[in-house]
Amino acid sequence: MTVKEFLNKVRRQNSVLLMYEQELSELRLRMVNISSPGFGEKVQTNHIFSLEEVLEKMESQADKVNRKWDACKEMKEQAEVLIDKEPDEYKRCVLYRYYILCQSWEQIAMDMHFSLRWITKLHGWALQDLEKEFLLVPKKM
Repeated sequence: MTVKEFLNKVRRQNSVLLMYEQELSELRLRMVNISSPGFGEKVQTNHIFSLEEVLEKMESQADKVNRKWDACKEMKEQAEVLIDKEPDEYKRCVLYRYYILCQSWEQIAMDMHFSLRWITKLHGWALQDLEKEFLLVPKKM
């Protein structure tokens, strides 16, 4: 596995975690909107989630989020250790912003006051610099 493959894996983990957290938020909203039928009201035959079903799904989703969070945190820590080995602060900043903070290339260029082309060059040089260091990182990845 190359440095780029490892760091992209970290970035993807973060995206999956955000997706799970969004699903958990939607379940919380659904729980708030649950209402029970009043007396004399006809109950429709289509499936309406009960409070118990939503709570069960929320619990399951919260467990999934927690497991993914733990895995993501561990990988991010390993990535941060690797990125910190980059001696140039600009290259290190580009790597950190892209892979750890999951910022877009355009956002990084704007925040650092560089052109998009220069940011991508810094990124490429940083990856080349870290290839040697990556071989020394323990293989828990």
